[in-house]
Amino acid sequence: MDKRKICKWILLFVASISVIFIANALIQIDLFHAIMKWNLEMSHENSIELFFIYWLEIGIILALWDLLMYEIYIHISLILDEKAEYLLQTNRVRLTIWCVRLKYGMSKVIFFLRLSWWKSGSDDDNIVWSNIKRPTIKNTFLSICVSMIKLPALAALFFTAINLEWFEISDILDTLNALWNLEFDFWGFAKNLSPLITVILVVFIWYFISFKGIIRRTIAQANRKKMEDIIQQHRILTETIGMSLYSIASNIEYVIDCKELVVDLWIHSKFPDYKNEKCMLQRDLNLESFCFKDIPELKYIVDIFGEFNSNGNSGISRTFASYKYEFLTLMSKMSYFSLQRLNEKLFTKQGMESMIVDYRHPCVEYSKEKIDEIRSNYLKYMPRRLVESLELLYAFYRYYDEMSKLLNIRSDKVGRVLRMLTDKE
Repeated sequence: MDKRKICKWILLFVASISVIFIANALIQIDLFHAIMKWNLEMSHENSIELFFIYWLEIGIILALWDLLMYEIYIHISLILDEKAEYLLQTNRVRLTIWCVRLKYGMSKVIFFLRLSWWKSGSDDDNIVWSNIKRPTIKNTFLSICVSMIKLPALAALFFTAINLEWFEISDILDTLNALWNLEFDFWGFAKNLSPLITVILVVFIWYFISFKGIIRRTIAQANRKKMEDIIQQHRILTETIGMSLYSIASNIEYVIDCKELVVDLWIHSKFPDYKNEKCMLQRDLNLESFCFKDIPELKYIVDIFGEFNSNGNSGISRTFASYKYEFLTLMSKMSYFSLQRLNEKLFTKQGMESMIVDYRHPCVEYSKEKIDEIRSNYLKYMPRRLVESLELLYAFYRYYDEMSKLLNIRSDKVGRVLRMLTDKE
């Protein structure tokens, strides 16, 4: 069984025990008694109706929790963004980066606290496609059955049993206490379990000899090979990002120190005849005279992310990315970037060239006051763009740091010992 599934079941068990103790505490509260009484009256003491009432109430509570976490994330993000922009305007770069790191950490915490029930729909959906991709009746039925064994349904069943007095909380606590003090005979249990294991092996032996079993094992092996290819691509990506991090950071630092230069280059590209005491650029722009850097690794980074989303790799890539928040967040960010846009986001020399070409307009179209206003607005927007660049740089760094740990030959010592003992690689 996957270790993530094991952790999920352990958390489910811990949550169930927690529900028992919380319910035991809530029973002492009059409000909880009032809710139980109201639910009992609404269901007319019918167990099925009472179960669905509790299920609906728990679902509403969880939905409100998810919405609350989402709203908290939005508001805190806006506050940190505004603070980072203000700090960058006042040239307090260290505090700006601290805000970027704090926002990243907060988003990671919210990611694990949220249930992700509130999702926006795709803009590309249309009536035909949205109906074509609807789940089948079989899948809908299976999803309903699976939902019946999840925590909300189990909690609803528990509260239904308590409300109808099928048992008392004290009985469960006594049972748990008895199990805790029980002397466990492992070898006797193993002897009694061995016939059951034999029966299970006989039942499932058809899986190993049937044609369907052969097909499924072949697919599993192909998926494993696909996953190995994806991991190898991530290894190359990690090395490429590692080689580019310092160059990206140096380039952004140069732009932070020369914010007005970027604005003047853009203004002069649109209005080549514009001049004032603040903008002293000549008509012919030559980026070679400035310190913007070309970062060739960006092309390989974009190409690798393109590979992740093509050639049938998207499903495996998303599965692997879900292993760590740092992988998932960078994958989601990079899905919106082409090479040109990434260069512009990081203010490379190639990005600056693409921003200042094809924007030539005669200066007579706008008055000098209007151009001054445009320049002022663009300069006001620069801190926001630089904060976004710092956030992307930090996402690159966190990906590189976590992936380097994961791919390190000295990592997974426990796993290597288990594979050695079981002769499984």
